[in-house]
Amino acid sequence: ADDPRQSDGSHSDAIQIIGGSGHLIRGSVIRVGAGPAARTQDGVHAGSFGIIISPGSIGPVADVTVERVWFEGGGYSHFKLGQGGHGPVTPLRILECRFEQYTDNPVIHGTAASIDAAEIVGNTGPGGIPLPADQIWADGN
Repeated sequence: ADDPRQSDGSHSDAIQIIGGSGHLIRGSVIRVGAGPAARTQDGVHAGSFGIIISPGSIGPVADVTVERVWFEGGGYSHFKLGQGGHGPVTPLRILECRFEQYTDNPVIHGTAASIDAAEIVGNTGPGGIPLPADQIWADGN
């Protein structure tokens, strides 16, 4: 999926989950902010996300699995906003995904409650190396 970039340059995402349960994203390539038109004036990718999970916009979010997905681009490759008044997203599984580039921000980001409750296993960075711990970040760390 390519980023549905807004013509005014505002924030946009490839996948937004704002309510419900039983979400499965498997075996996909998610490209966010690809190409020169998606870059800011200083050449850095704009603040778009591959996947943003935002419970509270419509209701709670539960049972999300992201498995064997290849992420490219974005301000964050994967962003998880944990609570939004509905508590952490549980269960949340991020399994065997590849994050093809790092930015100034970690590729997996969320509240401490959400990150602590998540199953984050077998993910890799550029070149297939194991994802470093500093690329998984919880608010308050």
